[in-house]
Amino acid sequence: QRLLFPIHDLRARVVGFGGRLLGDGEPKYLNSPDSAVFHKGHLLYNLHQAKQAIRQAEDAVVVEGYFDALRLVQVGIENVVAPLGTGLTPEQATLLRRFTEPVVLLYDGDAAGTRASFRAADVLLRAGLRVSVATLPPGDDPDTLAQKGGADAVHKVLDDAVDVLERKLLLLERKGWFQSVAGRRRALDRLLPTLRAPRDPVMRDLYVGRVAEALGVTRSSIEGEMRLGRDTEPARPRGPAAPEPTVRRPTVGPERDLLRVMTREPEWRSRIAEQVADRAVLREPARQVFDALVAAGAAPAAEVLSGLTGEPQALLAELLAEPWGGLELDALVEGAVNRLDSRRLEAEVERIERELPFAAEAEKTELMRRVDTLARQIKKLNPARWNVMRTGRSGAR
Repeated sequence: QRLLFPIHDLRARVVGFGGRLLGDGEPKYLNSPDSAVFHKGHLLYNLHQAKQAIRQAEDAVVVEGYFDALRLVQVGIENVVAPLGTGLTPEQATLLRRFTEPVVLLYDGDAAGTRASFRAADVLLRAGLRVSVATLPPGDDPDTLAQKGGADAVHKVLDDAVDVLERKLLLLERKGWFQSVAGRRRALDRLLPTLRAPRDPVMRDLYVGRVAEALGVTRSSIEGEMRLGRDTEPARPRGPAAPEPTVRRPTVGPERDLLRVMTREPEWRSRIAEQVADRAVLREPARQVFDALVAAGAAPAAEVLSGLTGEPQALLAELLAEPWGGLELDALVEGAVNRLDSRRLEAEVERIERELPFAAEAEKTELMRRVDTLARQIKKLNPARWNVMRTGRSGAR
């Protein structure tokens, strides 16, 4: 059974319905299908009634579900809206910005609610809003809190809301992530989406300064990390888009050499699998073909082909069509495995070098010693790659 909630546009016209499942089961929320007048990602539940209260309060409260919104309205908190059973979208954030810039997120207090609130916060920041996060008492959601404590209990929680970045920093600190070099590195990775999100350049600058202070690193280190990638919302097509043609990137390098041997010489598969213990170092689609050939045992590669699809299938078909013979297999496999080991060690070097700006002086010495040890191992395994690394590192100095 589902309880149906009418969904209104800004002119208070019913344009669709949202169904909330009563009891266990999936999907929890089910909306009317999109139509000429109803797009679930473009509307906010209760905004048609809340817009005046939002203007008067000069902020909006965003909750996760219909019940939460209704309960808050019942106890007298009228500036409340909710997405339609989905994650908050850029279009909903832009719609909300027509009525206010400050927003308080009042999501469930469990781990899933916390993650959802942080995702919503980044969407709102990208739309130019200012975002605070309210923290509910353990075991409560907005509905139960309002039932037990009324408007006073909800207002107390809302009044204690803090900026989303401060909330993230507090949670990371409680988990002890700031106590070690690796922890501070991981903490920055968790904070980067929110650092990149604000449309307001002043807000973004303030965020960078605050995180630099919390992690004990320079602003320039953080700004460099921010330039490595952008967490931007992908452009949404206005109408149905033609599917893009699939372009398969050719598989080259050590993966291809190993797969050539495994395709034509089944007795080599188990030997190669033993030497490539860390499958994560293999790149796709080669990894899927590798795993399929190992699982096939001594079966011909042509029989493996039908069990694959897409790029892995195309790659294996390509390998089967290649000429074969006249190769020194021991040397070919040894060289390929060495290059994979070199790749794994190089990734470790890159990880350590990312951690260096966060390390205390005493720790930096030990980390640099580790880098030198890894570099010597890479030189032994793959001299050509070591020369490339050496040139790149000397040019970066």
